[in-house]
Amino acid sequence: MKHDLLAQGVTRVTAMSRATGFAGCVKTQGNAAADRRVVMLAENQGGLVSSEQLVDLGLNRQAIKRRRDSGLLIELLSGVYKLAGTPANWFLFVRATHVWLRERGALSHQTSAALQSLVEGTPRPIEISTTGYLRSPHENICVRRVVDLPSRDLRWFDGMRITNPTRTVFDLAGVLDRRRLDLVIDEARRRRLIAERPIRETLERLGRQGRSGAGLMAKILEEGEEVQLPVPGSRFERKFLQFLDAHLFPIPERQYEIFDDQDRFVARVDFAYPHLMIAIECDGKKHHFGTRAWEDDVERRSKLAALGWRVIHISWDLLVTRPGELLALLRGMLGNATII
Repeated sequence: MKHDLLAQGVTRVTAMSRATGFAGCVKTQGNAAADRRVVMLAENQGGLVSSEQLVDLGLNRQAIKRRRDSGLLIELLSGVYKLAGTPANWFLFVRATHVWLRERGALSHQTSAALQSLVEGTPRPIEISTTGYLRSPHENICVRRVVDLPSRDLRWFDGMRITNPTRTVFDLAGVLDRRRLDLVIDEARRRRLIAERPIRETLERLGRQGRSGAGLMAKILEEGEEVQLPVPGSRFERKFLQFLDAHLFPIPERQYEIFDDQDRFVARVDFAYPHLMIAIECDGKKHHFGTRAWEDDVERRSKLAALGWRVIHISWDLLVTRPGELLALLRGMLGNATII
């Protein structure tokens, strides 16, 4: 596959060279060979190349300018170029930011969280942390100066230096509100990317520096494991929580157990708003194999209805392909709950 991309790239730049006058240069063969070296390097780096690397290939300032003017290289950031034809997207811009940053810091905060799938989507601006003094090269890049950024707080992701999960969670405590931070912590806990001891060690080390968010992390740790919310166990449930958060609904109780008036267990529901007596079930592709399973489910629903509970059943299709319908359904059921 990589050889196919390289062949396409060489063909592309050769045709571009002819169209823009490279073929008429005195050193046509030398230019073509240089173009091939540029393409090979860029293709091996996701379509990106830096000015320092171009110089290492033997290109001077005028040679680089000619390739910019021809459209072969497109400057994304100061000294960072995209090879013509490389699709521009969030991930490419993140990688370009890392190329610009070099060894002066690391991708951090929500950018690091997104790369590690702790949050969904493509958050902007791109966030980087550095111990030095750097001016942002672009309006969509946020440079955060920190006192300390030791190697133990870092890891590598697809060739990019990013903050590890523990440091990422700690950093986000200073920029996210509690409910958004809880969602990140839930995902990190579910995947066993964070643990109490490393977080306490990080708090002890960074908390003395007056770091924003240290107080919130200390409060979370003081609450203890026995009062922490259960971690949503499925991708479906986590995505539903993110949907609620994005539309400013209050976060419901998770894995809520419902009992009758005589304190007998009735059901455990995925989510619940107890004060509204509304339960929410995230129904995956479940099938009833046999009469008994179907009867148990009907009996469970009947008992909940008898106790006055209303149950909302959410399907994956409704959540993913018809979010507008889901939003209308929740607003109709929850009423003014969004402002509680």
